Amino acid sequence: MSLIVLLIVYIILSSFCVFGVTFLRNKYEVFLPFSVTCIILLLFVFGVFGSIKLGFYLVLFVSILFYVLSLSKIVQHKEERLTFCRNIFTPAFFIFLLSFCALALLNYGRLAHIWDEFSHWADIVKVMVNLDDFGASPLSNSGFKSYPPAMSLFQYFYQKIGLIVNPDSSFTDWWLYHAYQVFFLSFLMPFFTKRNKRKTLLIIPFGAIVLSPMFLFPDFYVSIYIDAILGVISGCGLFVLCTFSDNDRFSCIYLCCICSMLVLSKDAGLFFALFLLIIYFIIAITSQRISKLKGYSFFLILSVAIPKLLWKYELYKTDAPIRFSNRIDFSSLVKIVTGNDSTYKSEVYRKFWTEFYARRCVPTVFGEKFYVSYLILLALFVAVFAILFLCVRRSVEKRFTKCFAITLVFSVLQTIIYIFGVCVSYIFKFTENEALRLASFERYINIAFLSITIMTLLILNYLYTSVEKPVYRMVFLVALCVSVCVTTPWKDVYQFATREGVRISIDKRNRYDTICSSINKYAQPGDVVYFVAQGDDNNMYHYLSTRYTVRPIIVTYVDNGSFSFGKSSDELHEFTKDISASEWLDMLMNNYDYVALYRIDEYFIETYGDLFLNKSEIRNNSVYRVDKTDRVLVRCE
Repeated sequence: MSLIVLLIVYIILSSFCVFGVTFLRNKYEVFLPFSVTCIILLLFVFGVFGSIKLGFYLVLFVSILFYVLSLSKIVQHKEERLTFCRNIFTPAFFIFLLSFCALALLNYGRLAHIWDEFSHWADIVKVMVNLDDFGASPLSNSGFKSYPPAMSLFQYFYQKIGLIVNPDSSFTDWWLYHAYQVFFLSFLMPFFTKRNKRKTLLIIPFGAIVLSPMFLFPDFYVSIYIDAILGVISGCGLFVLCTFSDNDRFSCIYLCCICSMLVLSKDAGLFFALFLLIIYFIIAITSQRISKLKGYSFFLILSVAIPKLLWKYELYKTDAPIRFSNRIDFSSLVKIVTGNDSTYKSEVYRKFWTEFYARRCVPTVFGEKFYVSYLILLALFVAVFAILFLCVRRSVEKRFTKCFAITLVFSVLQTIIYIFGVCVSYIFKFTENEALRLASFERYINIAFLSITIMTLLILNYLYTSVEKPVYRMVFLVALCVSVCVTTPWKDVYQFATREGVRISIDKRNRYDTICSSINKYAQPGDVVYFVAQGDDNNMYHYLSTRYTVRPIIVTYVDNGSFSFGKSSDELHEFTKDISASEWLDMLMNNYDYVALYRIDEYFIETYGDLFLNKSEIRNNSVYRVDKTDRVLVRCE
């Protein structure tokens, strides 16, 4: 069944490419980013104005229409069939097809098992499939309703295809990972089209660049965090600007796709999209073809503005709470920087820069780890950029050097401003607990560094495919491969290639099979279940995993409640609270249908045992019905 689903997904993705090849006469791989972007934008626009499901059926209709129109033209113009076949069946086409199939085999059976996947990135897709609506919906019971939905929509698309093939099928976790990786590959493929008649070993630079995100995101192929995707597509956009004059029309379409996806992937994506616009405008102003480039700039502005405004409208319409919406107080910022602030924010400021200067990246060098601060890493990139610029000046046409120079300089500026922006965000937009522990520090900082990493490697690939002298080509190819081989965590590659990560994910989720099966057996979709994991303190993993698994049954706890009872070991740990038996009973009677006990202890039994019909029946991995008539908890058997 999964094979049929993936086949349909591939056929739909290819329909946009076939249409582009037929009517716009370019290669298959050039249209892959456009294909993914169109699917997401159609779902997004229809979702904002009423029905994601209707948008899904429109995608199916447009796909069929594209094939009909393309076939009609090919039949009528027999002389173009050879050109059509050459543009479809390119080396990049076969690379993408093989990668599509290989990723399916390597991900088959994988289950969501990482904290943030349960709290949002996987959970939100399950919500959207159940509701056929955004996670911003008041009915979603989601924790991060304001997060933009680009990747979630593409993953939703996979799940809906599965429901068409088998209406009785359940949510399939591993399609989330496949969709994530296909999204990534689609935006890379245009760079592996042959630039000239010389045959090039595309598979070598392709393999190197596909591995490159693991330098800063070792779990890239076993997680679905959006941060790495931001870095990848931002880096692709930077590279396109380096060679923008090479193919203005298709480069503009590609940049529009990137900008819209950045804006709809995460709030931070707006920053990277705006920087791409700034670089583009500077190139346009300094170009001799300024009038033509100005015309393209209108579409680029729309690709940023329209998705952003539509998503703001959706949040306004649903009255969804907006995460990280605190305003930045510039007068307070000045006090913090000058050392005149006595609040926790000054400590956050000091911690951030201490981490930035001393934080250790740990890329793997043939099994050995080395340590380098982010400051040194940035300095290394600046040195590499200087060398690359000299290579570009000597190796390719001079008309490219201006674009390269502008983009390289502004990519460094982008990284510096972004780092300062992350620091300010920790100070003003994060909760005190998250800010003091610099939550997800490496993940956020690595977005900017992955962006310039991808750009650097694509430049090396460009030089490899563009220069004429074989010796220079070999130098650039070796530089590309060695840089990736040295920084790739091969242990993680091995685990992915041997499907060890799949087995790990299954083992972690198996721990919750008993409690989840019990909840699914007795509760109905829409019922509300209070989850108890005694001694869990601030570790929400048990709760989040269970909540995700049993959706659309709602597993939650009320405001000021908890899923662990007693005295908290840390005042910042908000999920262990001292609640009296009468208070908890009132919560249950007013808000809940069932209680699920994943893990209990003697304290729980002694304190709350009298609330149960039979105290001797209280045990781990059991479910109890909230009897609101007799105000008692009755075990489900």
